[in-house]
Amino acid sequence: MNSRLAFVILGSFYFFVLPVSYLLGFLYPFFTPHGWLLIPVIANFFVGYLVKEVDTAIKIIIACLSLNTGIVFGGMCVSADYDALLSIPFLTSYYILHVVLGVAVSLMGTAVREYRDDTIVVCVHLVKKIKQIVER
Repeated sequence: MNSRLAFVILGSFYFFVLPVSYLLGFLYPFFTPHGWLLIPVIANFFVGYLVKEVDTAIKIIIACLSLNTGIVFGGMCVSADYDALLSIPFLTSYYILHVVLGVAVSLMGTAVREYRDDTIVVCVHLVKKIKQIVER
């Protein structure tokens, strides 16, 4: 797949997933840890898995997270009567966490894609060993 086409398609997918996960966290309080932490990490894994080039995956993650952070900050400034300036450290730390975590998880997704046959063999071997241990 062309790297620009992959950037547009997967970038739009990733850009759509992030606001949906944030909204689920806001609408359902019991879902907040999953919506704010787990869903973006899973989306990062799939971005790394589906994109062949690591640099394209990193560009997608940084670009979409930057856009989403800007949109969230803009929305907070408009709706919170400029009390959003107090949340700049929170947004910055959240952005840095997801960029670092996103790059690492996308690299894992890329590694799984490249070595998936070896991963399946290792998992089957581990399951056989666990069955042998349980039978004893």
